[in-house]
Amino acid sequence: MRSSSTLMNAQAATYDLFREDDNGARFLIARYASREEAEEFADELTRRGHKQLYFVETEDVEALSGGGS
Repeated sequence: MRSSSTLMNAQAATYDLFREDDNGARFLIARYASREEAEEFADELTRRGHKQLYFVETEDVEALSGGGS
């Protein structure tokens, strides 16, 4: 299995890769520093033929913490 990038800077956005199963339950698979890397792995998982949905969401740590304003 591919290892995910680690978040090196707490102020940076992260890209979370999720899996959604047939019942609508969502699970965090990995967290990446770049959207490209996250989407690449989501595409790889999709190609494996599983019925689950894989998607990427952005987590902007700075915005959530109220920083940057």
